[in-house]
Amino acid sequence: MTTLTSLPYALTQGTQIQATVRAMNEIGWGLVSDPNTVGATVASVPLKPPTPPTMVSQSSTAISVNMPSVTLTENGGSSILSYNLQFKENS
Repeated sequence: MTTLTSLPYALTQGTQIQATVRAMNEIGWGLVSDPNTVGATVASVPLKPPTPPTMVSQSSTAISVNMPSVTLTENGGSSILSYNLQFKENS
């Protein structure tokens, strides 16, 4: 898969694009398809959260944290599916 937000394309997140496709076999390239009619929006990986998580509560077996909300720009133009919380002992 090509990353459209990097060189050589360097498209901006949120840019609307239309795509075509064609196939190749050992004889050569086939004809190009019609462009998609709906278009697609360029997205990217999420940016660094704007603020670190804050601890809400703790016990001997669990901690609860409050994650900062992210904007459409910060989430890369796509819904956040998962977070990965990392921690260090004694820090």
